[in-house]
Amino acid sequence: MSEIASFFNENGYYLARGVFSPEEVAELERDFDRIVRQLMQSEEQINARWKGPEVEKLGALDTIVYHTHQVQQYSAVWHRALMHDGFLDIVEAILGPNIVLHHTKLFHKPAEKGAPFPMHQDWPYFPTEKDTMMAGVIHVSNATDEMGCFRLYPGSHKRGRMTGTWGQSVSEILLNEYPIEKATVLEAEAGELATLVFCDRERGKYLEILWRLACGGPRVDMRTASLVARRILAEEFASDERVASGWLGAAPAASDLLVFQRPEGGVALLPYADPDLELTAKIAALGDIASFDRDGLAAYLGRVYDREDETRERHIVALYGLAALGQPVLTEIQSVADRPDLSVKEKLYTCLALAALGDEEKARSVFASVLQAFGDRIGPLMRLDVSKDREEVIAATSLAAVIAAQLAMPEREFLLEYLLDNTPLEELNHLELALYLQEAVPAAPSEVASFIMEPGGTEVRLEPGETYTCVRTAEDLADLRFREVHGS
Repeated sequence: MSEIASFFNENGYYLARGVFSPEEVAELERDFDRIVRQLMQSEEQINARWKGPEVEKLGALDTIVYHTHQVQQYSAVWHRALMHDGFLDIVEAILGPNIVLHHTKLFHKPAEKGAPFPMHQDWPYFPTEKDTMMAGVIHVSNATDEMGCFRLYPGSHKRGRMTGTWGQSVSEILLNEYPIEKATVLEAEAGELATLVFCDRERGKYLEILWRLACGGPRVDMRTASLVARRILAEEFASDERVASGWLGAAPAASDLLVFQRPEGGVALLPYADPDLELTAKIAALGDIASFDRDGLAAYLGRVYDREDETRERHIVALYGLAALGQPVLTEIQSVADRPDLSVKEKLYTCLALAALGDEEKARSVFASVLQAFGDRIGPLMRLDVSKDREEVIAATSLAAVIAAQLAMPEREFLLEYLLDNTPLEELNHLELALYLQEAVPAAPSEVASFIMEPGGTEVRLEPGETYTCVRTAEDLADLRFREVHGS
């Protein structure tokens, strides 16, 4: 019997540390927050606070715990977490190899108003013949006693099923033998190990978003953006060894992406879908990052442009894709740019097409008119205020950020900050972020930096473009300090 199983059998619980990397935890937290926002915008009853005398005794009648079921159906990120090798290894050590997922739940307790759960047994809610059901909790934030972490009585599971212990009615057993005040406090941290990555400030600010994109996903935009992010991490942060060591899992293979390219040459969001014009154009703009048939892309985009029954907007999007593939369409694009009645979206795609073929002067002129009419600066953020619909604003701002990055305009950072602060719920912008980073990271200024890291006196010197990576525990971080810092 493994040490994990022995501990669990004796105590009735096991606290696994370092199962998920800090990057994985951060990605889980971001998608957790997205789901919570979605729930709060719905009209469903999402407060799962318990009722009854035990809850009243805790003074919790005016508290909240947001919840939903089957989180893996809302999020590919959380689906991957449930299939994570490290997570399943812990489960298998306790239950054995025959593992079945019964259900999942999301619980979010707001600060100061988070609802507590009284002491209880879960068996009355999920009775099983052999008592083989086990709850596994993934923390995406630190769980301290002050924040309302778990409390339990080690070894109490050996008493087996106890009647009336479901927590929402008076129980003499719980009241007298298992008062919550005397229970063992089980604190946990999100991401028990921390990977520290040191580089110059200008490039370092892109690391978080690179790791987020590198995680990938089931859709072609997610997989393609993952390849772009991994390539940038390998080329621009060469001393960072996490990609090679497999922290993110295997990169998408070329064959995995080819299934998204339909026989007519265009690329579909999912293998069974129809080709998507804007998606195809953006993938064309990313270059040879994936093994798509570029002749097929050009043929599909050319057919869209040649069809007289297509809208002007689709013609312009097709021109962008053709320009990105190096096709001789500059005069057509310049002619479009001179039209006085272009919509905002048409202007943005025209700018992208002009920049792709090197006419930066005209691209700047068209883009400047868009920023003047719709640019909305909010502190360090900037958006294109083109609609009352939040998703349309994010979509337009995403294209604007790519243009600003390609033209090396100062607005690029403000536009990116808005995108990082506003995640779309429907039309994801992975490819726009990948296009932005493909331009911005290699162009970021870099300088020599050095410092000494304590405890241990580790001397680090970073030449322009170099990166230093190390792993530290939570205890290490508490004592971490730096001296003789030079550069930024």
